[in-house]
Order: sequence, then structure tokens, then C-alpha cells
Amino acid sequence: MTSQLPRVRILLIEDDEDDYILTRDSLEQLPHWQVEVVWASNAGEGLNQLTHQHFDLCLLDYQLGAHTGIDVLRQINQSDSAPPVVMLTGQADSQVDEAALDAGATDYLLKAEVDSGRFIRSIRYALARRDMQREKLERLRAESENRAKDRFLAHLSHELRTPLTAMLGYTELLLSRAPAAQPQQELHAILRNGRHLLSLLNDVLDLSKIAADKLELNPSPMNLASMLSEVMALTHALALEKNLALNFDCPAPVPQMILVDATRFRQVLINLIGNGIKFTERGSVTLKIRYQPEHTSCPLQLSVQDTGIGIDSAHLDKIFQPFEQVEDAVRKSTQGTGLGLAICAELVQRMGGTLNVTSAIGQGSEFFVSLPIGDIPDNPLHVIDLTGERANWQRPAPLKLEGRVLVVDDMPDLRDMMQAQIRHFGVLADTAANGQQAVELAFAALDNGQPYDVILLDLHMPQMDGYQAIRALRQRVDDIPILALTAATLKGRAEQLHAMGFTDMLAKPMETNQLAGVLQHYLAPASARQSEGNWLLVEDDPDAAEATAAMLEMQGISVDVVHNAEDCKQRAKHHSYARIIVDLGLPDQDGLSLLEELRASDEQVDLVILSGRELSDELIAPLNISLVLQKPLFLEQIQQLSKF
Repeated sequence: MTSQLPRVRILLIEDDEDDYILTRDSLEQLPHWQVEVVWASNAGEGLNQLTHQHFDLCLLDYQLGAHTGIDVLRQINQSDSAPPVVMLTGQADSQVDEAALDAGATDYLLKAEVDSGRFIRSIRYALARRDMQREKLERLRAESENRAKDRFLAHLSHELRTPLTAMLGYTELLLSRAPAAQPQQELHAILRNGRHLLSLLNDVLDLSKIAADKLELNPSPMNLASMLSEVMALTHALALEKNLALNFDCPAPVPQMILVDATRFRQVLINLIGNGIKFTERGSVTLKIRYQPEHTSCPLQLSVQDTGIGIDSAHLDKIFQPFEQVEDAVRKSTQGTGLGLAICAELVQRMGGTLNVTSAIGQGSEFFVSLPIGDIPDNPLHVIDLTGERANWQRPAPLKLEGRVLVVDDMPDLRDMMQAQIRHFGVLADTAANGQQAVELAFAALDNGQPYDVILLDLHMPQMDGYQAIRALRQRVDDIPILALTAATLKGRAEQLHAMGFTDMLAKPMETNQLAGVLQHYLAPASARQSEGNWLLVEDDPDAAEATAAMLEMQGISVDVVHNAEDCKQRAKHHSYARIIVDLGLPDQDGLSLLEELRASDEQVDLVILSGRELSDELIAPLNISLVLQKPLFLEQIQQLSKF
């Protein structure tokens, strides 16, 4: 039936009306299409029609008064949306044929052939070319839109993560310093809601990556016990806030190692445990692990069981679909965005596993993750026992490291916040506002024989960005770890940055525990000399001692304080200090004679004089003094002292 045939609009540019009628009649009798013919009697009219209307095909006469079809064809093909063009001529001419094809014509036909089989084949070929052209344009348009979306997501990620980095970082610093009398509850509320905002941002970006097939997995051998301990430690505080028990159950041996993307594995478990805690008001949340080698494809079985509100059976089939929210039957409300479980399901599937759930209203839910363990030789089985680590979940030991780090970021808040976080671990940290400053500082440190141990380099900065800076740095700095700070973590990003010379990539915002993990990987732990108060301050005035110690601790330096020479000698006898700062005006002994005794007992310790008067070089030269500071001390002097 004619109504079922595909519709084709053809523009016929022909200045001879008789030829137009003959060609139109032939076109309308074509068996495979329902043809609509639009006639243009001259070149100008034809070009105007093509500009304002859509056509599937153009038939173009070679002779159009003062114009040739070749001239018109070139004008037609200046448009990306031009239809395919078949040139028509009254007589055969191989030169015209070749010129038409060179100018972009799909085919070249004699007018005498319009009722022949060759004419039908030419029309079919031209329309096929049209379809290919449309598909190409659609593909290019889609690729352009995807690139635009990627740029937007990268920009959005950067713009949102940058203030979150400062907000979370400074809140954690305040919590680590604030005494009990200060507003701990309010700070915890800021931190909790900031982390929630970050998790929402991560979910939206992950879902966008999944939709664009840009979510990247990097499997590598992972110690299962270490990862599970880390997950339990990270989620333990959430359970404590709701007075819930967080349990771990591993009754039988499991593999020591599995081949998996550790970051995404952690993300799945934290999400499932976090959901369990969110929807449980009393009782417990339990992480279980089993090894079932008879399940050859996915022998590792993990599950998260809670005693919470449960999920209605009608919703179980849709629970892993995006934007499906869990309904709280008690409060008659929904919670969350419905993205977390959908992302977990996609991640587990990409790891080669499965994610399932069983639940009953009022009795709780249990989510089951089945995963392959990968091919890892010499992979023994053992029972994972985390009982002894529970104390660390509640009160982790303070981390103390040593080394020098350069933080490079154009945002002052982020720069200062990361510097404060790093100094909190006892590490010396300098900052630069752009790549040029970073290169100058790094090369100066290298020339002084005190190179940085780690450089944290933001990618997007004025004057010289991170991409330019890494090229300059790697000309002289081969072995120093340089880590890229970026808010965009799209597929293939890590490989691109590694090829440029970066050692690793860190996603913004980075919480204190994540930064600690990075620093632990690249820096050495504090030596025994620094383990018990790495500096000793000898100052008889209590107020001056307290102020000086506070400023030093702001720089991440652990300080012991004594108020007289005798206490100083006792401390130095039983503890190793990297640096001792001595006020010369002590009540029980002259400061210079105390310094002589300290130097005689330890040739390596740095000795610093704190004095309210000027001292001659002849007086202090025999003592091998590292530095002389004049009172009163200001924060700028303390900062310089911490870098000395």
C-alpha cells in the first residue's frame, strides 16, 4: 500500500518545464517510495528552497541559464545538512561527469535515463548515502553533546568539590583541636552533613559515568582482611551515633587476597553498611563473609544484615533501579536519592558478581554480594578476626610522620587547609599558588639539598597549570612522587596523568583519613627521636611557654614543655628530641651552660637559643647552635622555625 511506503521529498532544480514534467512523472512512478517532488526553475530559487526546507534528495540540471550545475553544487555542499545531489544532463560528457563527482555529486545521469533501471539504482544509492550521512551527523552530534556533558560534569565536580574540600577539612581540624567545652555537637553536624552532600555528589557523578560508559575499574590484588577492617573502622562511628552494634562475622577460612578494584569494593560495602545503619533504629548491622569454592564463578560471599525497617516485597524487584527510594513504613516517608543501590548493583556486575536482597517489613534486610576472587597464586585461606581492632575503630592512634610536602593550589582556602592537615601529622608543608611558584620552590629545595618528599599538584591553575608544571618539574625531578589533585575522575584519566609524569591521582575533596593514607604510603613514620615529643621547649615563663608551644603545635610539631634547666636535663636524658629550644634566662642555671651540657651529651640534636638580647658569634660558636631567635616570637617566626 502507498501509505506504507517511505516518504521521500525530492527537490528538482530544472529550468526546462518539459524536462521537469518528464522527470516528475518518472519519480512519482517509482515503486519503492512515496515521492513528493518540489520544482525550482532556477538556481536562486533552488538554493532558497534548500535553505528553508528539508529534502531527502536533490536532482540538479547541469545547464541552468547563466549558471552551471557545478557552481550550484558547490554552493549546496557548503551546508553540513545538504542532501545528496544527483546531476542530470542532456548529453554524455565524461569531463562533466568527473567534474560533478569531484564537486560532491552522488551520481551523474543522462536525462534520457530517468525512466530506466539505472535511474532507480541511482536514487536508491543516493538515499542510502543520505541515511549514512544522517547517521554520521547524529553520531557526531551525540559525541559533541557527550563531550560537552563531560566538560560540564568535570567543571561541576571541580566547582562543588573545591568548597567541600575546605569545609570538610577545616571542620575536621577544628574537631581535632577543640576541647570538650567547645561546640563539638555543632561541628559534628557540619561534618556529617558535608559528608552527606559529598556522597550525593559522588552518586550523581558515578551514575553519569555509568550512563556514558566512562566508569573505570582497575582490579589489583587486595588484602581482604585489611580492607574489611578499614570498612568497619569507617562505618563504626555512624553506628555509634545511633547506638547500634556493628558486628563482623567470619566463622570459616576465606582467601587472604582477592583481585578487585579496591576503591569500588570499599564503596559497595560502605554503601550497603551505611544503608543498613540509616534504616535501623535499634539492634545491629552485621557484615558477614563466607568462602564457597563450589560456586566456581563467584565463590566469595559477603552480606550486610540489619535489624531495621525492612523493604516491602513489592519494591524488591525495583530496589536496584536508579531513583527507586526505600520507603520507611514507620514514618510513611522515603529516604535518600535512590542512587546508591543502583550504583552498587552496577559496580558489582562490572566486577563479575551479583547483588541480591532478601527482606521483610519490620524484620530487617540482608544484601548479598557474590564476587570472583581472581587468579592469584599462593593465596592461602585464613579466618579473619577483627576483635582486636575494635579499640582502634573508636580511638585510632594519632598518626605521626616525617618529611616535606609541597602543596600547590590556586585556591587559598584549600591550600591553607591542606597545609594545616599535613602539619597535623608532624610533616613540614610548604605551599605554592601556581605551577611557576611550585617549580621555583621545588628546584630551590633540590639545590639546597632538601628536596620535597611529595608534591601535591592541582591541575587547573592560572599562570602555569598542573600540566605545564609537571613537564617542567620532571626535567630535573625524576624520583619525587608528584600527585595530581583533580575533581574530575573520568575513565582513562589515571592513565593519561601517569603518561604525563604524575605518580598518582587524588580526587577532591579528600578527607583527613584519606590524606593520611596517602601520606603514609609516601612518607616515613616518625623516628624514635620524634616519637615522644619531637621538640623540647625550655621556658621559665608559663604564659610565654604556653603561647610558643601552641604556635608550634599549629605547625604540626609535637612539643614537650619544661620550665627550668634541671627538668630539661632529666627529659633529655630519658627521651630523644630532634630539637631543643632553650631560653637563656632560666631560674636555676644559665642557659648557655645548659646548652654546653646538652651539646656534650648529644652531638646530633638541634639546639636553638631563645633570648631577649643579642648574642655575639664568639659566644655561641662553640655550642654549634642551629638558630638564635629573638623575643618576642610571632607566628611568622614560628613558621620559619618549623621549616628550618
